Amino acid sequence: MRSAPAHSHQRALPVALLLATLAGLVTPGCQDDTALLAEAYVEAHDDRAEAFCRCFGPLLGYQSVGEDGETYIYTDRDRDRCASRERYAERQRLCMVDMFTSSVEFAPDDALECLRDVESEYARCLDELACDDLAGFDACTTEFNAATNACPRLTEDDEESFVNCHFI
Repeated sequence: MRSAPAHSHQRALPVALLLATLAGLVTPGCQDDTALLAEAYVEAHDDRAEAFCRCFGPLLGYQSVGEDGETYIYTDRDRDRCASRERYAERQRLCMVDMFTSSVEFAPDDALECLRDVESEYARCLDELACDDLAGFDACTTEFNAATNACPRLTEDDEESFVNCHFI
């Protein structure tokens, strides 16, 4: 049995160090990409909340009693209240980004890209509707739910963390 020449071990060490160094450089970059995707997802979610609240806030109870005391109206104040409550709060945003960037079992980038795109498409769909178009709202929501379910799944732990971020 022939042993490797001594100089091949000398070359292997620098190559191994180079690979280790590159691995250290690539990993933070990947986390940066994931953080950007997480931010983009949060922004798309918030845009969708704005689009929803433009017309459909009363479906979630955002409305005021009219001057007659009997009818309900949807005012600019109600729209603003809806949007501010349906968007992610800063602590929720930070929780989401942290959760996605600290995932160790699974790189969530594919799921984030999909969810971001689904949120953006839902916002676009809602923006195209008239405020009294409940059939269109149902169609947009049905498509949103189907598209969300078609996205790559997060791990059980990440899904639990994702849900928990909503209750901060």
